[in-house]
Amino acid sequence: MPITKPRYPGVSTTQLKEGFDKLKETMEQVQQRNGKVDMGVLKREVDATGDPSLKAAFETIKDEFTTETSRRVNTGCGSSTRTTRTPPKQLKSDQVKSVFDALVQAKSKATQLDKDKNNVIDEAEAEKIPNLRGFSGQLVRAAVNGELADYRSALEEWDAHLDEVSYLTADRTEADSDINSLCDYHCRYKNGANAIKWALRDILTRDDKLGESHHDTIEDLLTHAERGPQTKNPLVVHFADSWDRDDMLGRGHLSNTEVRDLLNVTDLEAFASKMEEAVEKRIGMPYDDWVEGKDLIGRDDLDAVSSGGGC
Repeated sequence: MPITKPRYPGVSTTQLKEGFDKLKETMEQVQQRNGKVDMGVLKREVDATGDPSLKAAFETIKDEFTTETSRRVNTGCGSSTRTTRTPPKQLKSDQVKSVFDALVQAKSKATQLDKDKNNVIDEAEAEKIPNLRGFSGQLVRAAVNGELADYRSALEEWDAHLDEVSYLTADRTEADSDINSLCDYHCRYKNGANAIKWALRDILTRDDKLGESHHDTIEDLLTHAERGPQTKNPLVVHFADSWDRDDMLGRGHLSNTEVRDLLNVTDLEAFASKMEEAVEKRIGMPYDDWVEGKDLIGRDDLDAVSSGGGC
């Protein structure tokens, strides 16, 4: 299944607030007579709901009451400070009360986030969440992050895909530039250069069979085309050991006769025209559009970002 850009799902404010109520009810259900709450029991109850926002809120509660102790340790080359974090095994009655108070405040803050009162925290409204302060703000942030976990995971995959699209487009552009500049330099006549260009473009558009070192591959091809027996594949080049590599390697050293020998054709113009038609039929678009990556999913998103239209 092809990758697609994930759509921001929105977070229901009603669902958030109901989640906070559910967490409070769950805590009340497992609360002991002395007012304490066993965190292990609470975790099992929260996990059983399968609700990602409740699980995230539970982790926030645990972090809120996690204690840190620091001690100096001898490392043999001096000393260093080692910090140990200890999560709570249970919450005391006063800590439970502070959680209940924070849950009430979290409901209020969730309501305040929904500026347009449409019962959904949209993408713009969610950007305000990091500004929420205090324990209650952390609970809202955790609950929303829990609801958006799948979306953000998909967004990371999409961003990685866009990086690949950007790399591939740049690679195609570089390869095409190498093809054009090197053929124009080595070939004496335009029709000879154009014929080799389309032979190389045919190879390039077949899963980039030119390889990573486009420039060196093409340079070697056009240099050694001056002498030696050739094959039909312009990338498979054989040349005689006795050939003087310093002879006639300046600009325009390849005559049309040598180009015809290289490509094993008699009519360069007809070959180029036929190859252009075949290439563009196979890739389903003009070759220049392919170089720009218009066949790649997400290319328009890269254009929007580069022009300032993205985030």
